[in-house]
This record gives sequence, C-alpha cells and structure tokens, in this order.
Amino acid sequence: MKTLFFSKHKSKEFAFRNTEAHNIFSKLDNDVLSTAGYYYANSLHFYGVGAENNYDNLIDQNNLVNSIYQPILGYEIATFGEDIFGNQFCFLEEKFYLLNIETAELENIADSFEGFLNVIEQNVNYYAGFPITEEMREDHISMLGLGYRLCPKKPFVIGGEYSLNNLSLEKFEHNLKYNGQIAAQIVNLEDGQRISIIQK
Repeated sequence: MKTLFFSKHKSKEFAFRNTEAHNIFSKLDNDVLSTAGYYYANSLHFYGVGAENNYDNLIDQNNLVNSIYQPILGYEIATFGEDIFGNQFCFLEEKFYLLNIETAELENIADSFEGFLNVIEQNVNYYAGFPITEEMREDHISMLGLGYRLCPKKPFVIGGEYSLNNLSLEKFEHNLKYNGQIAAQIVNLEDGQRISIIQK
C-alpha cells in the first residue's frame, strides 16, 4: 500500500495500491508524496503530511479552510487538495466532495476513493485548468506550484469569465479569504437575487 494522504477526521487513512493507480498517479514516489504533497501540471494539487510549506501542508490547509468555511457551512470538512482556482477536494461522511470556494457549495463527486480517482482521471483537464494553463506564461505556471491560485477578478458566480483576462494569480491564503467573503455574503440568497459584493 502507498499512502496518498491522511485525515485526522475519524482516523481515516486513504490509500491506493500502485498497481491500481491511474495515469496521473502512476509515477509517484511514496516518500515525496506523503511528506510534500503532489502537483499535476503545477495546478491540480494534493496536500502532504509534514510538508514544510503551509500551502502544501495538510494540517495547515485544513485549519485555514475550516477557519473560513466552518462558520458558513456550520460544520468542519476534511480537505486534502485543490484545483487551479483553490476549490477544495474534501471528505465528508464517507464521501468525496468538491467545495466551491465562491459559493460554499459542496458537490458530491464520488462515493469511494476508487471513484474519486476515476473522476480525477476522466476530468483531469478540467481540474488542472486546461486550456487556461496553456495560455499562461511559464513563470506564472511555476508560481502555481509555489502556493498561488488563479482568482477571478469578477467572481464566476456573478458571470465572470473563465479566461485569463478575468484571472489574477493570488497567494492561496488571500484567494481563500477573498472567496470566503463572497461565499459568506451569498450563501443564503435565492437564485437570481440581485447582489452587491462588498470586499472587507
């Protein structure tokens, strides 16, 4: 067994056997992955255990995400990775979800770890941000592997475009806090209701 990540919640250990791993996981080194996290194309990001950098560290990221989203959701989540925009892959009540950081909505993406791996493999371009990353400068792509995420200037939830013109590179913590402010303001609104986003 090779360990992909750990969660302190319910003492769960999620793991995969190398022979069952899918394409994007096929060449992972267990020691590197378990201690320092893992990136695919610098954008699809899984956190590590004991990583030195807080943006790679599973515990640090869980503490940050829950400090922002637990008051909005009303409960804690166990997060273990993120997509190019900082949306969080998480585990809750034996199922796998994607937390939309703009809306605080949880999308159930799989009911098992094997199902989660299948979803990632089948939608890797989506979660890794292709074709947006193909239009980015190399130095900006490198920054994605150093704790930066793409943040919409005009939020997606109010019609912001999924294009480089509407995206800026922001440090992961700023990105989560900025989007958390949006989520807190719209979480109980009805679809179609007029809103005015206030940045605090």
